[in-house]
Amino acid sequence: GQYKSPRRVTWMLGCLAFLVLVGLAYTGYLLPGDDRAYTGMGVMRGIAASTPIVGEQAAAALTGGPEVSSATLTRLNVAHTVLLPAALIALLAVYLRRRRLTGSAEGLARTRTWVTTLSAALLLLPVLALLAFLLPPSLGPAADPTGGVAPDAKPEWFFLWVNELLRLLPGREFLIGAVLPGVLVGAAVLLPLVLRGREARPARRFPEIAAALLVILGIAGLTLSSLAAASAAHEGHTHAGSGAQEAAGALQDRAATLIQEYRCAKCHIIDGDEEGGDLGPALWRRGGA
Repeated sequence: GQYKSPRRVTWMLGCLAFLVLVGLAYTGYLLPGDDRAYTGMGVMRGIAASTPIVGEQAAAALTGGPEVSSATLTRLNVAHTVLLPAALIALLAVYLRRRRLTGSAEGLARTRTWVTTLSAALLLLPVLALLAFLLPPSLGPAADPTGGVAPDAKPEWFFLWVNELLRLLPGREFLIGAVLPGVLVGAAVLLPLVLRGREARPARRFPEIAAALLVILGIAGLTLSSLAAASAAHEGHTHAGSGAQEAAGALQDRAATLIQEYRCAKCHIIDGDEEGGDLGPALWRRGGA
């Protein structure tokens, strides 16, 4: 019920701050430039390219050229380290200003609250820096621009629900990757302007609560479905790899049996054995066979 008056503007600021935080998380995992990040950038460009009429222009503006390159990383770095933090600071400044104008607590108590909050934030910063130093995120395999996007590539967990919808409804990249998230964020931001009034009791807000629960359960279900599909695909690849290894081992055993049965070593050099001399071409061991 925090979207109700007199906290409507605070609610809208919080929604915008959440959107900026998602942007920081998304650009942050793209910046390492490894294979996972390259795949994510390819998906991002594909969604932008699916925009009607101006798709190619939007994709070029996003990646800094006709394809993902070092210019893309430059733009992501500027967005992650300059633009998005500046937007978050601006939203925080507006929020603090609003609290000062509309706060109902006594001035001294309110000042103590903000001092406590600021002190906690300043104490958490060195802890976060220490964790980043002791537990740095690992880099994945190097990006392979010639290999294209892997068919089993997955985005970060907070976009798995979008990825699952794209899998279930192929060919609708723009609607699922851009329009749907935009509609959800827009609905959250504009909620205080549509549902006015001061009534905040849950019993009087059943339609809004039910709609929010449906959205949350839908996103959670799609996320779990995407995780289950990824786990099944991984197991399938593992079984396929073990099957290929077993088949290769059987071929090696069969080759060794044939070499012994027909006494090939009398005429051929096999695995460095000089018994065959120059009577026949060398049959070098390859791949363990």
